[in-house]
Amino acid sequence: MYKPRIKKIEQANQYLLDNGKTRAAELAPGIGVSIRTAGDLLRHLHQAGKAWQDGKSYRPASPDADRIARSVGGDHRIYWNRVRKLIDLVDGEIKLRGKHNRHLARDYTLGRVYSWIADRKETDILKDVLVVLRCLEVVIDYPMLLLAEQRLSLEMPDWAGRVYRRSEEEEEDLAAYRREVAAAKPKRKFDPAAKAARQAARDAYLAKKKAAAEEAARQEAEAIRLLTEQIAAADPQDAAVIAAVIAARTASVKDITQVVGRTIPPAGHPDGPVIPEDVDLLQDNPWL
Repeated sequence: MYKPRIKKIEQANQYLLDNGKTRAAELAPGIGVSIRTAGDLLRHLHQAGKAWQDGKSYRPASPDADRIARSVGGDHRIYWNRVRKLIDLVDGEIKLRGKHNRHLARDYTLGRVYSWIADRKETDILKDVLVVLRCLEVVIDYPMLLLAEQRLSLEMPDWAGRVYRRSEEEEEDLAAYRREVAAAKPKRKFDPAAKAARQAARDAYLAKKKAAAEEAARQEAEAIRLLTEQIAAADPQDAAVIAAVIAARTASVKDITQVVGRTIPPAGHPDGPVIPEDVDLLQDNPWL
């Protein structure tokens, strides 16, 4: 079994902390050893829990990971449960985004979308986070878990709500508990005068709202009547133009066009007026 010198272990560990993700070919010239010795040093650090393996590279563990783990104690069930939930969430999100990207590429090939890049959902950050979480599943490192959650928050801001949500049984239990708490509260004394005052205020508000709606409807009907009279008294050519413009600009056009349609033939009819295409309806008609 390989047993490196303590000095070389400290040098390799410090190089990892200073440079982050490192390969054996990068570590060898950095601390003055051969590539084979650098690989043995990295594997030794990995077995000691001071580095994580990421493919052919190694990532440094947090320098305070051991101290924090000892301060928490021997029970790390919350930690393991949190890491496993995050792994399931990130892995599922990567699969969903991959499926979305494949469908997008298919639609682009079939000519259904203009670009396969515009709506693409990237997975590179999530894959990096998943690698870190896989390592955290083996090594207890609370600081690195916080960093992984920070990177995950930048990519999936709603991850906490998706990881921690109540089941149907928990929702039912919570609703029952709230009903019990509400039933245990002392009831307020019934005050007939206060209830009558609230009802009177509500009735006054509803009456005022109803009167305002009726007044608005009356004003709209009056405006429609005046416009209809002006259109009926106008020259047929101008009347058709006015009706057409009102039909394109107002919400109450149906009442106007129905009245006008009974008295003036529509534009395009053999007996009706013809609206020139080069006429600006808003500038050439004094009725508007």
